[in-house]
Amino acid sequence: MSLFDWMPVRDIVSWNTMISGYAQCGRLADALGLFNCMPERNIVSLNAMITGFLRNGDESSAIELFQRMLNETQCGNKDDHGGDLVSAYNILFVGYGHRAGDITSARSLFDQMMECDTFSSNTMISGYVHVEDMLEAIELFTEMPSPDTLSWNTMISGFAQIGRMELADDIFKQMSPKNLVTCGAILEAETMFKEVHFHKDVISWNAMIRGYASHGFASEALEHFNLMEAHKVQPSYITFILVLNACAHAGLVEEGRRHFKSMTREFGLEPRVEHFASLVDIVGRHRQLEEALDLINGMPFEPDAAVWGALLGSCRVHNNIDHPHVAAEALMRLQPESSAPYVLLYNMYADAEQWDKATEAKMLMERNNVKKEI
Repeated sequence: MSLFDWMPVRDIVSWNTMISGYAQCGRLADALGLFNCMPERNIVSLNAMITGFLRNGDESSAIELFQRMLNETQCGNKDDHGGDLVSAYNILFVGYGHRAGDITSARSLFDQMMECDTFSSNTMISGYVHVEDMLEAIELFTEMPSPDTLSWNTMISGFAQIGRMELADDIFKQMSPKNLVTCGAILEAETMFKEVHFHKDVISWNAMIRGYASHGFASEALEHFNLMEAHKVQPSYITFILVLNACAHAGLVEEGRRHFKSMTREFGLEPRVEHFASLVDIVGRHRQLEEALDLINGMPFEPDAAVWGALLGSCRVHNNIDHPHVAAEALMRLQPESSAPYVLLYNMYADAEQWDKATEAKMLMERNNVKKEI
């Protein structure tokens, strides 16, 4: 920081640059120290700090700082600078709602906003779709003055995910032509795909499966996998990652299990860690947490952070406090410098009012010298 110290005049841009740099490197104590010493702050300063906290898994500090700054005129107040604060709100409940998995707290922040933009609404709708609460999702969607393509596609994906294809079709039929661009691109790709009369290789089939799956059309993605089989095209490891992810988003637990088993039985492909992570996600989303843990324990190789993260995320979504310590401890070993598993474990026990276990999580973090900046 010597160059910054030598500057004869430091404007707000130079202060914000230093704060952002420290936050991105995980040096939150230094970032927060500069933030507190700034002669003048703006929304960029606040966003840099919030982003830094969220990247390091510290949602509580991000919210605490945000609430504190709402009462300080330096970063604008709710009445005079509501538009500026929209970006800070968006950063906060993207991280809190999705990273911490707490849709209730995310909605509480959303309701505090004096004004919101399309991104704000889409983020909340996506959160509700993630926890399969389509009643809240559709209520928020109908309140949007101008839903965009993402809004429509998220709703279609959500209804498809819970098996309500008639409602997904109703939403699709209501879309205006300008919002059919993404869907139209898929249909155009489908037309071109069908017009190719020579042999279609696995890459071509994967592209179509990925296209449908990434836009929420899980049934169409799986239909293309079945067509791929009918055409005697050997699927690849990537094919099954796409298929399992489609099953996860559509809530197709049995089909996900069947496709996972078919890798070895029918195609001679040994599942890799990515496939195990997808299957853990599939069964975990549907409260089959014992099965998810048995699956992890039976893996022929060491589970990675994605596998344990899928289990921990499922525990958080379903408020299950029987298994999160197993996943959190594994993540602590795999990512020893990250405070995220400690903070998440503490929050889960605190939400369940199991204060002894919450205290244990906090003390373990201190013993391991993992820093949680406040």
